Order: sequence, then C-alpha cells, then structure tokens
Amino acid sequence: MARPDAGGVRIPRRRTTFTVEQLYLLEMYFAQSQYVGCEERERLARILSLDEYQVKIWFQNRRIRMRREANKQ
Repeated sequence: MARPDAGGVRIPRRRTTFTVEQLYLLEMYFAQSQYVGCEERERLARILSLDEYQVKIWFQNRRIRMRREANKQ
C-alpha cells in the first residue's frame, strides 16, 4: 500500500524484513493457533517490536501459504 507524502506523491511502503527470532516466535504462535485475536496481536507486536498491522498481515500470509501447500499435495 502506498502512502502519500507532503507533496501528494505516493511512496510505496517498504517490505518488512523479519529477523530469525521474530519468525521463530511467530511460527510458534501459529502452530498453537492459526488465528490471533486483537489482544494477542497487540502483545505479540510489543514483544517483537513490530506494528500490529505487520503481525496481522504475517498471520494472513501464513494461512494462505499453508493452504497453498496443502493443495499441492
């Protein structure tokens, strides 16, 4: 999603690069539950030093990847 700057020109949002530790913890939580509620998302975001939006999108993308892998087999 692009953001407008002060001059009205759209600047594309940079892709989030997750650290190994962040990915490990996200995968651990995903193994427990594929869906994360609002409070849990806030807590995870705080622990991982990420935005709630980044955590939300990571879980969405992970569910999609899981379904895609299941359909391949």
